[in-house]
Amino acid sequence: MFSVITQIMKSPHPFIDLSQSCNLKNSTNYEPEEGDDCISVLNVKNIAPKNAKNILFIIADDMRPSLGSYGLPEAVTPNMDRLASEGLLFRHAYVQFAYCAPSRNSFMSGRRPDATKAYNFLNHFREKGVGANWTALPELFKNNGYLVSGSGKLFHTALPPHFDEPRSWSQFSPSGDPWPYVNVGKPNGTNECAEKCCGSNDTAHYCLYDFKDNGGLLEDEINSNVAWARLEEAIDNWQEKKQPFFVGQGFHRPHLPVDCWWHFALFVFKVLF
Repeated sequence: MFSVITQIMKSPHPFIDLSQSCNLKNSTNYEPEEGDDCISVLNVKNIAPKNAKNILFIIADDMRPSLGSYGLPEAVTPNMDRLASEGLLFRHAYVQFAYCAPSRNSFMSGRRPDATKAYNFLNHFREKGVGANWTALPELFKNNGYLVSGSGKLFHTALPPHFDEPRSWSQFSPSGDPWPYVNVGKPNGTNECAEKCCGSNDTAHYCLYDFKDNGGLLEDEINSNVAWARLEEAIDNWQEKKQPFFVGQGFHRPHLPVDCWWHFALFVFKVLF
C-alpha cells in the first residue's frame, strides 16, 4: 500500500457548511428522538477551521516503495519522484497489516487491527460492537465543514459497506447535483486482456497494457477521470465560496495478479544488461 496526502491550496477563511450532521450520535442509521440532545446539533452549521488546508488524498494498491525516490535506479517514476522531492518522504513507514482490507480498515479508521477486529476480507470496523460510532478519515473532514468526495479503491470494496457512504462523503455537489461515491464495478470489466496467459477461460487477471479494444477505458482511468472532475469542481467552489475540500482517489493498480509480465521482464533485462 502506498498513499500520498498532498496540500494543493490553502483556504484563508472558514466556510459554513449547509449540510446537516450530528456529531453526538453519528451512526448512519441514527434517528433522533424527542428530547435527544442530538436534535439541536442536526441544524448547526459546521464551520471549517480557520486557515483550513485543501487535501488531495491518493492511494495506490499494493505499491511497494520501488521508486526512484527510494533509491531504485531501475524505476522510471519521474512524477512520483518530483512529488517526493516537494513533500515529506517517509522511509520507515510500515503497513498495519499485510492484507488490503485489514490495512484499509485500520488507516481509514485511525485504529490498529486489534481494535477494528478486521483481519481478513470478511469483517470491517463498522460492525456492531466494534466501531459503529467511530469517525472515519473522510468523515472527520466532512464533519468539519469540508466538501468531501472520492472515487476508486479508498475503503476496501464492501468493507465497510458502500464505501462508508453516505456517512463519510458529501452527497451533493456544490451545484446541488447528486454526488455519489464512484468505484467502477467488476474489476475485469474493462481490463480483460487480448492475450490469455493462463488458459482460454482466464478472466481473473488484470492486463497492464494489452487490453481488449472494447471501446472502454481501464478501470483506474475511469475512476481517476471522476476524481479529476470532482477536484476541478471542488477548486471552483473553493475559489468562489472558500469551502475547503478533501478529494480522494484510490488506484487499483499495481495490485496483483497481472498479465503480460514477460514484456516488462524484457524491459527490465534491457535496462540492467
